Amino acid sequence: MIKGWKLVIGISFAAIILGAVCIGVGLLTGADFERIFTTLDQRYQIVAYFNWLLESVEAVKTQLF
Repeated sequence: MIKGWKLVIGISFAAIILGAVCIGVGLLTGADFERIFTTLDQRYQIVAYFNWLLESVEAVKTQLF
C-alpha cells in the first residue's frame, strides 16, 4: 500500500511541476491569461463552480457554528 501511495504522490508532484513549468513558459512568452480564463469559463463554467463551493462552505459554517 505504501508503494501505491508513493506512486500517486510521485505522479501528482510531477503534474504540479509540469503545470508550473507551463505557466512559467506562458508568462515568459506573454500569454494573455484573461483570454484563457474567459475561454475556460465559457466552456466549463469555472466561476459557477467556484461560487457554488464558496456558498457550500458558508452553509456548512453556519450549521456548525
